Amino acid sequence: DAEIKRLMKSSANANVLAATKMRQMRLAITWGHSKIAREFIFSQKLYKFSSDELEQLMLFAITKQRTAFVKLLMDYGCDLKQFLTAKNMKILFNSLDPKSGGYRLLMERAERKQNKLKVDTQTLEDGCGNRLPEVQLHDVGSLLGRIMQGSYTSIFNTHKKKFENGSATFDNPFDLMTVYCALDNCQDMALLFWKKSRTPMATGIIVHRIYNYLDMMESKWARMDEEMTEQLEKAASDFESLSYGLMTMCYHNYEKKEWVNILEVKMIDWGNLSL
Repeated sequence: DAEIKRLMKSSANANVLAATKMRQMRLAITWGHSKIAREFIFSQKLYKFSSDELEQLMLFAITKQRTAFVKLLMDYGCDLKQFLTAKNMKILFNSLDPKSGGYRLLMERAERKQNKLKVDTQTLEDGCGNRLPEVQLHDVGSLLGRIMQGSYTSIFNTHKKKFENGSATFDNPFDLMTVYCALDNCQDMALLFWKKSRTPMATGIIVHRIYNYLDMMESKWARMDEEMTEQLEKAASDFESLSYGLMTMCYHNYEKKEWVNILEVKMIDWGNLSL
């Protein structure tokens, strides 16, 4: 803590180059010092980060699973809808934690597709120099359809052409980021995004299903990771409670007809799924 505070203080002036501020923020994110970043970078008001810089930092914070920084960047003005382009969504799904079940499922799918086509598809290099198949958004959509047992068709598939354009954005960024975090096994960040969801009941139920599915797959893979299993079971239970808590609240606060309409409305964001 003392070392990073010294680095922050040494450049807390208006003459510091933008590149230095960005390096400082990346260092603070890597070390997980959100309070220090708030004190020495954001509170000084000597340097204003551009929207592009905030988006770069947001991408870095999400991939590093730094929930406190994600909240800090949103508080500072990073617009998640503007940030979450199809390009950034694809980068995120190709940057899932290698220990997460979501990463393994997507890599398995991408490899099967590559072998089936018997052609070289786009690949990425991991930190050890290995070539990995590149995950496409429609791969994510197909995985979600499998998890939901065919009851849901992802917008990644229904609007496949649209999202081939990297600058395309999403109408429901907080819902999608909740799903992303579930697949990345980052429960605290999933909860942060879920609280801002525009379809919290549906998103909560879907995330509950994702966690249950990942828990089932952990047993199938026999990785014998008790901590991971406990995390997944707790997360599934938490999101189930949150979703049904909202349903109960609506049941007690709306007339029966209104309550039925809430359950039957088809949600475009979730492939016309209804509760």
